[in-house]
Amino acid sequence: MKLQDVLITGELKSRKSRRPDVFGERRGFTTIARRTTYGRAAILQTICEQALVLCNADSTGVSLLCESDGEEAFSWDALAGRFAPFVGGKAPRHESPCGVCLELGATQLFSHPERYFAWLRETDVPITEGLVVPMYQEDKIPLGTIWIVLHDERRVFDAEDARIMTALAGHTSAALRMAIHD
Repeated sequence: MKLQDVLITGELKSRKSRRPDVFGERRGFTTIARRTTYGRAAILQTICEQALVLCNADSTGVSLLCESDGEEAFSWDALAGRFAPFVGGKAPRHESPCGVCLELGATQLFSHPERYFAWLRETDVPITEGLVVPMYQEDKIPLGTIWIVLHDERRVFDAEDARIMTALAGHTSAALRMAIHD
């Protein structure tokens, strides 16, 4: 199995995209804005919950770069959906969809990523698609990623999901920068 067998980002351009839900998006971002004073954990969790709603995803998460046992890793600081029980867990930096996303420096779409990233099978949660978006500090230093996944074949992600998640990545990066300066 090669990475190219699970990396299907190009399909975002060819898939029919749903229409933007401007009012739903406004409600979601208003909810996020109202939580900015609740602290880092609350804002990250709210962003995850809104990603579920806005993208009709099954699970979502914020994976932040950290060190674990002397190696770079991702800390699952906020999760929602079927992945929620894994909050606080870690994922390897260089052997994960999040790592690939940061290496390539752009949004990435994966199909059944557990076929390539064997450790994902340990979660025992099926992933039919995963959309991963990079997050950066202002000076392009990577912070981590924000992602959404689907657990069954009922739908696929499209360019509208990528657009929404890119906007959420910007809000998440800003929230993290504010938390650092508090």
